[in-house]
Amino acid sequence: MGGVAGVSFTDLGEESICEDHHCRDMVAGNENGEIRFVYDGHGVKWKCADRQFLPGVKGEGWACAELQCMTKPHGVLLSSFHYGQGCRATVATVDAQVVADAPDEAVDYDPVEHLGKAPSLSCSVRASLSQPAAALLGGTPCALAALGRRRTRTGGRAFL
Repeated sequence: MGGVAGVSFTDLGEESICEDHHCRDMVAGNENGEIRFVYDGHGVKWKCADRQFLPGVKGEGWACAELQCMTKPHGVLLSSFHYGQGCRATVATVDAQVVADAPDEAVDYDPVEHLGKAPSLSCSVRASLSQPAAALLGGTPCALAALGRRRTRTGGRAFL
């Protein structure tokens, strides 16, 4: 991760911010797939997880939960955990859900500009998963996605 607490000149895109308690809880406890810890232009720290690994969280790309510093698990707010502040107590979401894997030092967070796009699972990776695991990931199954594409014959007429 980062190395030196630096500066970010941008905000996290609205499409990446968790809109509800369920999403923030899923991000907080997630340890599967791609996970990133970033800070934005306002110094806010975030844990971001790939939505493909968050059951019940719709959409694609990153789902991010804002982090803060609590006195203890489900305790009271100790600090906003913004900018260069570290957290020697408990890092949690704004809903007070403990984020056990969150770094407590500001230097271990990357600027949001380094977040990039969440990786997508290829059809071959999805095909290797068990049916229950693939169902948890949601989205359009690869076979159905291929059927939805338009194909053209040599004569130029479209058919499915």
